[in-house]
Amino acid sequence: METGTLRPIAAAPIAPARAVETAPTVHTELPVQAVVQQSGGASAAADNDGRAEARARRSNTIDLASVRRREIENDAATGMTVMKVIEEGSGTVLDQIPAESYLRMKVALQSVLDGEDGREHEVARSA
Repeated sequence: METGTLRPIAAAPIAPARAVETAPTVHTELPVQAVVQQSGGASAAADNDGRAEARARRSNTIDLASVRRREIENDAATGMTVMKVIEEGSGTVLDQIPAESYLRMKVALQSVLDGEDGREHEVARSA
């Protein structure tokens, strides 16, 4: 490795910073009574308790566990375990893992691989 003298890098001139353009200010003259409002004291602070508001919000919510149920079953066509989230009232499947389309695709692919679509017989006859 060759050692040598260090040379300073030629510095490019730095452009001066531009002055930031600001919008003209608007002067307002309001009486002190309109700007400063008196608080109601300690009772107003007690009424504005965040925990009380949170409790009130929670009391109005619906517990999802009471309107939805989970079912785990074995799909006969694919042999896969399927988990479903079902709405209690209507029995509608809200979510399913794996998806119904995936299960149908797997059955179709398996039938092609097994030769159940008739193509295997055509290949055997032509050979």
